[in-house]
Amino acid sequence: MKYKGTLIVVKDCNRALKFYRDMFGLQLLQDNDGNMELTDHLYLQEQ
Repeated sequence: MKYKGTLIVVKDCNRALKFYRDMFGLQLLQDNDGNMELTDHLYLQEQ
């Protein structure tokens, strides 16, 4: 099995995006309406 990234399930993707952008400097690569791909192989999925 090959590591492709980390998926974090959140209640509010926009709020989580702000947190990861402000705290760690991650950038949004793709927004698929409730699923976001950020730099450094981090994925956010809305509950």
